[in-house]
Amino acid sequence: MKRLALLLPLLALAAAPVRAEDPATNDPVGVGIGAPGPVFGEGVTPDPNLMFVWEEALWVGVLYSASIAVADIDFSALAGDSHERKYIELPFVVRDCLKGSLPGTNLVLKVWPEDQKEMKALHAYSSTASTNGSALLFLVRPFEESSRECFLVSEYRYAIRRADEKSIAETKREIGAQLRALEAFDRLVSPESLPHWSAVSNAVAELTIDADHQSRSVDAILDLGIEAVPALIALMDDRRELPVKSISLENSPGHWEACRHYGPQTVVDLVDALADHFVKIGLVSVMNGGTEQNRRQAVVRWKLLLIRWLEENRTSGKFLKPVLVGRFD
Repeated sequence: MKRLALLLPLLALAAAPVRAEDPATNDPVGVGIGAPGPVFGEGVTPDPNLMFVWEEALWVGVLYSASIAVADIDFSALAGDSHERKYIELPFVVRDCLKGSLPGTNLVLKVWPEDQKEMKALHAYSSTASTNGSALLFLVRPFEESSRECFLVSEYRYAIRRADEKSIAETKREIGAQLRALEAFDRLVSPESLPHWSAVSNAVAELTIDADHQSRSVDAILDLGIEAVPALIALMDDRRELPVKSISLENSPGHWEACRHYGPQTVVDLVDALADHFVKIGLVSVMNGGTEQNRRQAVVRWKLLLIRWLEENRTSGKFLKPVLVGRFD
């Protein structure tokens, strides 16, 4: 993960939320909905047998980010070679917000000291901060809505990088491409053409009838396998309350535990759990319920992933199972 930032004193800026401007108004690359190439700005995977190449791709960083900011970071907390078993806090000042919103302009980036990949990158960039300028930060939301503590997107190798003109322009183009893809979802996705649409839609419809129907519906979906995921995503935006607010899903052989146990509250929570059971990418995780914001974010990310998935399959002419290269390295 390339990491870069400038050591500057914190400025006493206003604490009002920072919001992004619309990045979709200017797209000089011309890559977007309806283009003959990829839907997203980052490009398709060169190997047709590998659906998604994770960690390196900008579209992955944008997809997973709740907020993307241009900021100046104080790296003084990195001084020394050893840290206690607690988060290191790096104050930063927000200069611009490209995506999402932030709870203010004076925030804190929290890094776990035992994350060797993050620590190595942070030390490398802090040593050259005086000449590199501001950093581009790809951030997940704080654990608490009122918190000013932020965390880097762990799924993207370049979650902190040089905030130069090129990287900012590329990031804005990708944000814009994903916004346009989401706006065009109903045009791009024909539910009836998705694999096992009838079976999946019937199963999802019956999830809330009673406990027996919920159990049978889950079993029916699990029997369909990964090809049920596109239809699940198309049906995910559903806030009906579940009769039984728990589910256990079997792990693959050799896992440290036989089953994973979740507490979904609504249909969207359960469908998120089932989709991730097959694809295993942890887009947001409302498997145990969540806020309305969490659920909206989960639906948006799964929809964007489905659009790209269908584009890759259309290009290859066959159903491609996503191979998560580097995801668990």
